[in-house]
Amino acid sequence: MDLETDGEEKRAIQKNTQEIADEAFTNHQLKEKKRIYNKKYYIKHREQIRRYKKRWREENIERIKERDKKWYITNRQKRLEYNRKYYKTHLQEWSERNRLYRETHSQQVLKYNKQYRKNNPEKIKKAIKDWRKNNIGKVKEMAKKQRDRRRNLRFKPLNKYFKNSESHHLDENYVVYIPKEIHQSIRHCLERNKNVDEINKLALDFVVSELEREFLCKQK
Repeated sequence: MDLETDGEEKRAIQKNTQEIADEAFTNHQLKEKKRIYNKKYYIKHREQIRRYKKRWREENIERIKERDKKWYITNRQKRLEYNRKYYKTHLQEWSERNRLYRETHSQQVLKYNKQYRKNNPEKIKKAIKDWRKNNIGKVKEMAKKQRDRRRNLRFKPLNKYFKNSESHHLDENYVVYIPKEIHQSIRHCLERNKNVDEINKLALDFVVSELEREFLCKQK
């Protein structure tokens, strides 16, 4: 009797297992058919779908903004982590892209940086203060390098100091005074030859324009 009961239970389990497998296979077939149908439908009605989506976005601008804002807030940590990983794995590509952008949009970068500093003085001060506090070793190292670099540089100014200007070394000998916002618009380093050509171009363009302005004033 026990053997018959065990046999029936095994057959019931096998039947149930087979039914589950058949159902899963059927669901898979349905999903595959649906995927194929959706793909064909999209290809056939592509332009119509695009027009509908475009019209929907135009009619729901505020709704989209609210949705994106909510996602932005709720996924902040996830975004930061992704951006950190992406930056580390694409550092060279990121640096090159930024350099090319600065070269081709130097005036826009200058204008943006100037406006940003004007609108966010306290934010910038706090960021600098926090960075210096958290990077004491780097600050000391940078200060030492700056002192050593100045010992090796001569100071032969080609123009006169004026208000809100900073001295900029074109090379190891010659210096020009240029507006502070121009001098700080591009991070550069003469010792490492970092962005030297870019900042020198801006500096010389300014000096030449000032000489032309002075010449025209004298002609009048």
